[in-house]
Amino acid sequence: MAVTAVDIKSRVEFDSGTSWGAFGPYERIDGVVKFGVDPENPANSGIIDLQHSPVGSAGLVNFSSDFVLLTPSTKESSRLLVDVVNRGRKRAISDFNMASPNLTPSSTIEPGDGFLFERGYTVVSIGWQYDVYRSGALLGMDPPPVQLDGKPVEGTNLVEIRPNERIKNSLLANRAHKPYPASSTNNAKANMYVKDWEDGPQEEIPRTEWSFSKEQNGTLVPDAEYVYMKSGFCPGRIYSVVYEASKAVVSGSTLMAVRDIGSWIKYGGLNSPIKSRPTYAYAYGISQTGRLLRHYLYSGMNLDEKGRQVYDGLLPHVAGGRRGDFNHRFAQPSQQSSPGFGHMYPFADEPTEDPYGRKLEGLQDRQKTLGGLPKVIYTNTSAEYWRGDASLSHVDLRGRQDLDLPQNTRSYLFSGTQHVP
Repeated sequence: MAVTAVDIKSRVEFDSGTSWGAFGPYERIDGVVKFGVDPENPANSGIIDLQHSPVGSAGLVNFSSDFVLLTPSTKESSRLLVDVVNRGRKRAISDFNMASPNLTPSSTIEPGDGFLFERGYTVVSIGWQYDVYRSGALLGMDPPPVQLDGKPVEGTNLVEIRPNERIKNSLLANRAHKPYPASSTNNAKANMYVKDWEDGPQEEIPRTEWSFSKEQNGTLVPDAEYVYMKSGFCPGRIYSVVYEASKAVVSGSTLMAVRDIGSWIKYGGLNSPIKSRPTYAYAYGISQTGRLLRHYLYSGMNLDEKGRQVYDGLLPHVAGGRRGDFNHRFAQPSQQSSPGFGHMYPFADEPTEDPYGRKLEGLQDRQKTLGGLPKVIYTNTSAEYWRGDASLSHVDLRGRQDLDLPQNTRSYLFSGTQHVP
């Protein structure tokens, strides 16, 4: 069924009723979309731990996402653009409409030059990241839990902390996101390490020097979501905490949310808020969410539960050759350090040989086999090449030759430009 309900929080005219050419004024709709997915449906077979999530009375696994939708208020929309938000922040309209770049989260949407609106696009921003602290400015989601025998799952996790200033307390999370709490505030079975660069030697910090706690009003209070070190975390150093974590979620619900929001609008699903079905649907992601779209493609997610192709095109921007932490137990979607899940082979769309001789695989293999292969346009800047991974998407892994792109794929370089404005 995918979308089971829609809770519209507000519906207002956009940009004071400005008329955008032939498509007239737009309206803005803010709400929460509720999903129900069948764990036995083949379209969901690649989602890790989905079979370990509780089902409702209809036999479906339930979860929900925030969304913000802009669509013509009096005319029929021409096409759909899904904005896969970056760490909760809406990006597509500002990027396509040449609005002034601003990375500070905001509930306001600046119309810019109206490029998308004058062409009749419906644009929907979807909250997919479950560890974002949701607000009016940041879109997130409520993911399904992972349970075994009716109990929350625990397991070993690693969290990396990279302070920019000397601090004594830190969230037990990558960046300022919701943590996977420690299963106990006793650190007897946990370890903390520190190093000066990603591949550098690390040393263990004695357990007597740190704890799962938080300093409040001068008093140290046990807290399973924080880590404390009396001597302080030093800026510029890399700390890793290895511990027994709790409250695992179905991290791959992120991929299903991206798929099913597109299917809902494109095929006129339950209580769809737009006036007509768009002719084409595209998904756009920048940086982190460009990597998510590469992961989406690699996982073969572009067929919905009815076997219909969802996106006609994917637009991963500044993703380089990477994927990410989007579909495994205790995944941390903002984690991007090396080594990590986002740095795993394959990197290129066409099958390439693993340099260790283990297999031959390409990013698009699964989707080609299943059907529903979209057109893909990659755009990167010089930064992704200096970073070292963008070239892996189109160069033989032994460094012998350039690789041809498949017919459905194009790749462009914005030479001399930065990762983001």
